[in-house]
Amino acid sequence: MQLRSGKQIGDRNGEISPKALLNSIYLDTDIDTIHADGWLAKVQWTTGTLNYISEYSDEKLASIDDTNDWLRSAYLRSVEIIYKVIQLSFTDTAKTFTAKTKCALIRLVEAAQYLQLITGKVLWDTRNRPHIREFLESQTDDAEHLYRVLRHLISNENIAHDYKIYTYNSGEYSDEETWDYYFGVHGDYQEYANEDHFMNQIDDCMYGEIRYWNWRMLE
Repeated sequence: MQLRSGKQIGDRNGEISPKALLNSIYLDTDIDTIHADGWLAKVQWTTGTLNYISEYSDEKLASIDDTNDWLRSAYLRSVEIIYKVIQLSFTDTAKTFTAKTKCALIRLVEAAQYLQLITGKVLWDTRNRPHIREFLESQTDDAEHLYRVLRHLISNENIAHDYKIYTYNSGEYSDEETWDYYFGVHGDYQEYANEDHFMNQIDDCMYGEIRYWNWRMLE
């Protein structure tokens, strides 16, 4: 299959599996790898993969597996990409970014948020299907993981509002200008990160204590 970037993945005569697509998403934004050979190409590859998955219909996304395991993984990978790019933007390394790198990262977070919205909608719409509810009621580790994702996607800060990612395709500003405005050097990373509502919400929903399960969320 051919991605929007023009790259060919899988067999030309067949469709690559959703699992293989998800596994091809490159998440490494560690500072030490930024200037490594091939890093930018991997970022662009991941952007194309995210865009390709976003073209799936809601029906296809909802039918990939019985417990929405793939959907919650896709949702979290999308969120994690945005989280990591925000982290990266507050490092000294970000000060050395070329225009090409800035543009690639803007396209990456835009694609990630779009997929987050799509997968989040399907996760929410299917939460009350009998087999999904039965799975959640089992309260296994995997069920808890799905519950945490559902809790995150309806939280007030599930979207990185401060970065206004939904505007990045407006054409009003270049990707480089957009990066400099929203992800440029803002000051001390640790001080900022402690106040970032989007990042804090992820940490709380995905890793904080669950004192009780709010079953009303599944009504």
